[in-house]
Amino acid sequence: RCNTKGWMKRKMPRTISWPWPVKDLKECVEVPKEGFKFSTSFVGWDSCNVRHYVIESCKSMLGNAADIRSYNEFYGYIERDRPKDAEVRRKDFLDSLRLSKTVLAPRSIDSVFPYRFFEAMSAGRVPFLWCNDYVLPFADVIDWNSCAVFYDDQDALNAGNLVVEWLRTHSDEDIIKMGRLARGYWEKYLNSVNWADLWTAAVEKQLAKDGLLNE
Repeated sequence: RCNTKGWMKRKMPRTISWPWPVKDLKECVEVPKEGFKFSTSFVGWDSCNVRHYVIESCKSMLGNAADIRSYNEFYGYIERDRPKDAEVRRKDFLDSLRLSKTVLAPRSIDSVFPYRFFEAMSAGRVPFLWCNDYVLPFADVIDWNSCAVFYDDQDALNAGNLVVEWLRTHSDEDIIKMGRLARGYWEKYLNSVNWADLWTAAVEKQLAKDGLLNE
């Protein structure tokens, strides 16, 4: 299942955590010829306190180095009800991804894991995640700390300082390398085009672990 929490895994140990089915954003992967314009970005729904605190803290600390545009409407409803408006917002989102070194991915309502996290990986960008007790998919084969940055929800109010400090200690070369790792992991393990084979492999691995594969 997508959006797997630790308590779910503890209650149902055979749960297999899975990613959200985001689109292939290969058009954003290459470093722009003019160089990065922004240190980090967020274009999306201001949906809960944690996300709001992260957005406002980063806006305050990074100023023009952050491309942050928040909305009070869920994109999915705009896409359904106002497709022309959705096209504009989607273009803004993709432009922001392409021009930014990193991407803010704070959790959404009721601790819902953000699509933005996997979209950043698909685009070859480093995501900053705030989402407690989430069970990451393919944790046995993906070195998550090599391609993403993780913070506690309680650090949301201090997000700007945390992001600034992280950026200060990582060169563009480091960040580009992490983004490429993120993209590589997404292509191999998270891309929905490959899910039929990945589902089979994941279920067989779980069955083998439980001693049930030959039953």
